[in-house]
Amino acid sequence: ERLCRVGVAKMMIRLGDVNRGVALALEGQDKECCRECAALLEAPKQPASDKQHLGDAARLYEMAEMPEKAVAIHIKNKNWGALSPLMSKITSPKLHSEFAKAKESEGAWQEAAAAYEKANDLDSVVRLLLAHLNQPPRAMQIVRETRSPQGALLVAQHAQEREDHRAAIEFLVLAKRPSEGFELASKHDEMETFTTALNSQGTAEENRKVAGYYEAKGDALRAGEFWFATREYSRALR
Repeated sequence: ERLCRVGVAKMMIRLGDVNRGVALALEGQDKECCRECAALLEAPKQPASDKQHLGDAARLYEMAEMPEKAVAIHIKNKNWGALSPLMSKITSPKLHSEFAKAKESEGAWQEAAAAYEKANDLDSVVRLLLAHLNQPPRAMQIVRETRSPQGALLVAQHAQEREDHRAAIEFLVLAKRPSEGFELASKHDEMETFTTALNSQGTAEENRKVAGYYEAKGDALRAGEFWFATREYSRALR
């Protein structure tokens, strides 16, 4: 009986009687039958391969417990409403990323951020946290963990717009833009923030600029410390 049902369902689809073929496959709840019928519906040279029947293929893949195949079809069809119940079963970063983009285009920022996180696209999570979800502290935490230059630049720009000079300096350094961080630190007298962000990993040129800054300020102790870091020992001793 099972083989007859599979054969009849597949033959109906091949002959273009898709509705009856799909109904027969779903009625039997046979995973292998559903998988084979779904594959037929996706085949480019089959009579039923047009867009209107791809949704049937997705339903069959769901019954066959192949959620990633179903999700891929729903994305292709832009059937966003059918995706949400399935996404918890998906492990593919690519599919989560495509779902995230769809949710972002709808303005569903929270769902988009969660999907980007599952896609391991944390720079996009940071972007949404800053631009739409009003969660700068979480964005900063993510970037401190990932050390992503792109994410750090997003945070630095956000901080500068809000005149949060300390955060802007820290994240400019993380964004591998120490020269801009130094200029901001010099302008707003936040050099300690800059040197803390460097974390003793500054280049000789960066240390030289910091030493000159402190020397101009009359802070001999700090100037000496950074001249020493540049190995200019006579200036450090003086």
